[in-house]
Amino acid sequence: KALRSMSRLSEKKRGDATWALLHRLATMRGIEQYLDPASGRLVFTATRLRSMPCCGYGCRHCPHADRPGVRGSASQGAQACSAAALDW
Repeated sequence: KALRSMSRLSEKKRGDATWALLHRLATMRGIEQYLDPASGRLVFTATRLRSMPCCGYGCRHCPHADRPGVRGSASQGAQACSAAALDW
C-alpha cells in the first residue's frame, strides 16, 4: 500500500519517502543498515546508531542530534556532512 501511494508524490518527496520506508522495514526486521537506492551507499538505522557514540557526521537517522552537549549536534553534523560531501 505504501509503495503504491509513493507514485503520487513529487520527485523530491518520493526520494525521502523511499528511504523512510526502507529505514522502517530494516528496523522492523532487526537489520542495522540498508542500501540507499539514490546513492548506492549503506545507511545505518537509528537502532544501530543508538549503540554507538555520535560521530558528528550528521547521519540521516542520528538519534543523538537533538541531545544538548553531544558532539555533532544536528546543525554541526549537517555542516560536517556537507563539507565532506558524505551521505550517511
